[in-house]
Amino acid sequence: MRLPWITSSAIVPVLAQLALAAEPQSAARQAAAASGWSLFGIAGGAAALAGALVLAWLVRKFLVRRAAGPKNNPRHLLHELCQAHGLSRRAERLLKRAAAALGTPHPGRFFLEPHLLRQVQRCEQLRGSKRALGLLYDRLFGEDAE
Repeated sequence: MRLPWITSSAIVPVLAQLALAAEPQSAARQAAAASGWSLFGIAGGAAALAGALVLAWLVRKFLVRRAAGPKNNPRHLLHELCQAHGLSRRAERLLKRAAAALGTPHPGRFFLEPHLLRQVQRCEQLRGSKRALGLLYDRLFGEDAE
């Protein structure tokens, strides 16, 4: 009697399974099977642990870099001085323009040297901002600081 091709191809995996089941298992394999652990479970757990460690390392690296950021950055000095004195962003931009008009590389000098603000008030490039510069001078150094 001839078996159809589909039936014979279905018998092959069943026979292979029976042959493997009849093979004696090692003690380690039996212990792992009894505890419910499989190779895929162990590999998945190890991969998840490695992923969690990498993620924790990246978060820590980001937070450390953020904390060690621009604390003493000279580019942020003017911004910090303006915040400390309660000046607006508009006043900060005006001080940057005034520093460019005078040719001084550090706009923070206006907070230390009142004569620079008086000098920039007479500057022709900032003629339209003369009143704002006067108010800024009064705010920083008081009205009688001349």
